[in-house]
Amino acid sequence: MLELVSLSTVLTKRQRDYLALTVFVLASHERADKALALVEALAVIGGETVELLLARAVLRFKCDDYAGALDDLELLDQADPPNAATERNLPPENRARRYLRARCYWETGRTAESTEIARSLVAK
Repeated sequence: MLELVSLSTVLTKRQRDYLALTVFVLASHERADKALALVEALAVIGGETVELLLARAVLRFKCDDYAGALDDLELLDQADPPNAATERNLPPENRARRYLRARCYWETGRTAESTEIARSLVAK
């Protein structure tokens, strides 16, 4: 039986950085489908890290898989929960996650939730 090991054990830091750059370049050139396949393969090899979950959520959004992006955002919130103390001054990464969630809600017809998040982002 195949045993999964950590991504850091399988790949060097340089190799991981190169693959991350490849994902970015593919997505930048409107090849989100190929970038998503690479991110999913990396997740299988080394587990779902916070970075991979965020990348997969963004790429699923770009591929119009809004429900999948919402699922990844939920997993991301479990792995890296937003800090209630910093709710007023969200770091850019958390603001981006909230914006992405609002857009996914909007695209899936959950307009009330989308509007609530959008208003909270504008108010801050």
